[in-house]
Amino acid sequence: MNTHPCALLEATAQLLLSWRPVFKQQRTWTRAVALAWAWLFTFGRRTITRAICTKGHQHQDWSADYRLLSRSQWSEAALLDVSLRECLRINGPASELFVVAMDDLGVPKAGKKTPQTVWMKDPQSPPFRVNLIRGQRFIQVSALLRPEADQGPCRAVPVRFQLAPAIAKPGKNASAQDKARIRRERRERGLAAQGVGLLKELRDAIRQEADQQVQRLLAVTDSSYINSTVLKHLPEGVDMLGRTRKDIDLCQPYTGPHERGRRRLYGEALPTPEQLLKDESVPFQKAKVFFGGKMRKVRYKTLANVLWRRGAGTKRLRLIVIAPTGYRLSANSRLLYRQPAYLLTTALDLPVEELIQYYIDRFQIEQNHRDEKDLLGLGQAQVRSPLSVRRAPAFVAALYSVLLLASLRAYGPKRTSAYVPLPKWRRRASQRPSIHDILAQLRSEILIMQRQGHGAAEGASGISSCFGIGPQALEMPSVEVDMAIIYAMT
Repeated sequence: MNTHPCALLEATAQLLLSWRPVFKQQRTWTRAVALAWAWLFTFGRRTITRAICTKGHQHQDWSADYRLLSRSQWSEAALLDVSLRECLRINGPASELFVVAMDDLGVPKAGKKTPQTVWMKDPQSPPFRVNLIRGQRFIQVSALLRPEADQGPCRAVPVRFQLAPAIAKPGKNASAQDKARIRRERRERGLAAQGVGLLKELRDAIRQEADQQVQRLLAVTDSSYINSTVLKHLPEGVDMLGRTRKDIDLCQPYTGPHERGRRRLYGEALPTPEQLLKDESVPFQKAKVFFGGKMRKVRYKTLANVLWRRGAGTKRLRLIVIAPTGYRLSANSRLLYRQPAYLLTTALDLPVEELIQYYIDRFQIEQNHRDEKDLLGLGQAQVRSPLSVRRAPAFVAALYSVLLLASLRAYGPKRTSAYVPLPKWRRRASQRPSIHDILAQLRSEILIMQRQGHGAAEGASGISSCFGIGPQALEMPSVEVDMAIIYAMT
């Protein structure tokens, strides 16, 4: 563990320094790093104008900060490649498997003139009445890292973030040709098809790293990506693991004699996942996995080498049925994990216990979505340029991944005494630092640095001298904490 008083600040600065090859010009990178630091220290609603105020540039021309997102030449994937390389390093250069979680998220946008906005289901609507909300849809891929192996919690770090616009439904007066064209486009460019393309691009990016031995990419998803669009067009070197319905029709591969005519591929029908769960003649097996803060036992049943004719064709799958494993985080908390889980995977050779652990770890990407929206203001930037609409959320996701990786580099995976002490009412300390803990520690370190005489008055030279490196190499801007507080509620 690093004992430097500004260890987290230094680790964050070093990772932002790795952004330099992404931008063609030095001044563009300097402005991107300045915006990143200001975004982390902005209070209240995260907008471009508030970030400008946090930098202390509220009385200067603001157009350059908006042009960073709307005109400057840089790639969102290249920006996240910095985090990808760090995740591969943590995963281990000798590891042949890289596990990621993939999920889509909606970002509310009320403006009707904002590009790529559509009406979508409101995830916060009650189950008895589905409401609609206008917004944008993105696909995020997060690496599932286990720095403590199987004896500690998993950490999900974003490595891809891509706009996934939905295809609008045809109007009631649309012609038959228009309806057929839109159906074809929704099939070819729908959410599942965009997810397959994103996994293929991520696989190619991993293989371009010369010092990596990763041969397989395992994507853990929800039921949105366990369908024929994904399973029948899965790229080579990519496996899927995800939730499926309880009533899908499965069968065995045909192994009997072949007669004249068309070769038979599908054999006898197998029980549905729900029937397998209720079948008392098939005994449960037990596995120990980490979830809910400690190692727990789960019961499961499995069937290998099954075929799903409608969903995967002749691709052989493994069915895993997990029995409900209810537990309580405290004596008065509600009972969790009360429903069974039905999983399908194309990774037939991986141990079932590892697959169950990977599936439980998938929930970490849901925490990514919550942290990005609530604490880092993903989607709050008020931009309308077609390029800015795509780049602004990806920039926040890249900054979020830098923050998580900096905490691992500075203090390790556990919440040590180096972090800001918890309030008195927090009787039980968490095993790992939350994103709120990391932000609080980062803000405390910059206040410590400014009190030591390396504050905003000396700008980048003061901050870089705190780390013992040249200001020209780091190019860290000053952060006006007082301005951030003054403009927090305006």
